[in-house]
Amino acid sequence: MKKKLFIFGAIIIFFLIFITVDRTQLHNLYNKQITLPTDKITSGEVSDSRIGGKLSHELSSTELNGFINFFNSCNITERECRKISGKHTSISDSSDITLQMNNGTAIYFMAFWDGEIYVTDEYSSKYYSLYDTRLLNYIFGMGECLYSKVN
Repeated sequence: MKKKLFIFGAIIIFFLIFITVDRTQLHNLYNKQITLPTDKITSGEVSDSRIGGKLSHELSSTELNGFINFFNSCNITERECRKISGKHTSISDSSDITLQMNNGTAIYFMAFWDGEIYVTDEYSSKYYSLYDTRLLNYIFGMGECLYSKVN
C-alpha cells in the first residue's frame, strides 16, 4: 500500500512539474517581443490611399531608422497579434509603410481609420492585425506628411 501511495505521489509531483514548465514556456512564447531586424531592412516607402488617388514617398535613411526605432520601442508582443478582420480591401483608405528586406521579401503595415493595422510580414511568414494607438498615429503622421510635400 505504501508503495502504491509513493508511486501515486511521484506521478502527481511529475504532473505538477510538467504543467508548471509548460505554462512558463507558453507564457514566454506569447510575451515575446516583436522587433524589426535593423540589419535586414534595405529601404522603405510610405504611401497614403484615399478616394481619388494615392501618394507615396521613399523613406530617407533617417525616416526609415526613425520608424524602425519607434516600432521596436512600442514593445509589441506576440500576445497583441490578432487575426486579420477582413473588413478592409485594397481600395480602403489607409496609410501604408512598406519595408523592403535584403532577401527580396517585404513587411507591409496598412493602418486604417478604425484603428486596425494589417501587418503582412513576408520575411517571417506572419500575417496579423495590431491595435496599437501609438503605432497607428505614427503611421498616420507619416502619411499626412505626404500631403504637405504636395502643397
